[in-house]
Amino acid sequence: MQNAQYRWLCLGDTVQSVLDLARPQRLVLPHLHGLALSLYLRPNPQYITEMGLGGGAFQRFLQQYTPSATTLSVEFSSPIIHCFDTFFNPSDCQPIIRQADASEAIHHISNQDLLILDLFGEQDHPGFLRQADFYQHCLRALSASGLLVLNMLPSLHGQLDWLADVLRELTGQTCTIVGIPGYQNKVVFAAYWTLPDLHEFAPLSEFASAHHIDLNQLILL
Repeated sequence: MQNAQYRWLCLGDTVQSVLDLARPQRLVLPHLHGLALSLYLRPNPQYITEMGLGGGAFQRFLQQYTPSATTLSVEFSSPIIHCFDTFFNPSDCQPIIRQADASEAIHHISNQDLLILDLFGEQDHPGFLRQADFYQHCLRALSASGLLVLNMLPSLHGQLDWLADVLRELTGQTCTIVGIPGYQNKVVFAAYWTLPDLHEFAPLSEFASAHHIDLNQLILL
């Protein structure tokens, strides 16, 4: 769908991605401002894998701020890939796109500085996101200084606590969780190393200004 300012992609009644026609790299949906903190927590990544292409909004952001990185998008749906190529790639950014199921593709990925999970169907996450062994494979796919990033939409009470416990058990570290005001989304960051403190406002504010991130869209949990 499209109006004078935006083009957007829906699955059923759910808006999956929005493109600002005048500024394609702008992060329109609020949860993307949370995902963008990945470049603050893990600066200058050289190898990035994104599970879930959607309309490519985060790919356009990465193209602007990490142009030298090798970026792979794993997307299960061939119609989604067609929509990205046809309607949501105005600057002809060239991520490597692999059509595959994320639960299978993760076994063939390694040495990633950023691994981003943004996986949704029409109503819910795929079932493997509720399986601890999937996160073990994700963490094994990271480089020594790699960062795992998840956009979650917890559907059940306790699901976020379960995920935090799994990631803490696997990494030995407490994960960082960011909420989105007015939305159910939670953005979760996990690594084998201690993550920078997002409460240190001065450097975070400087980063946000340089990357056009709206910190008012975020709540540190």
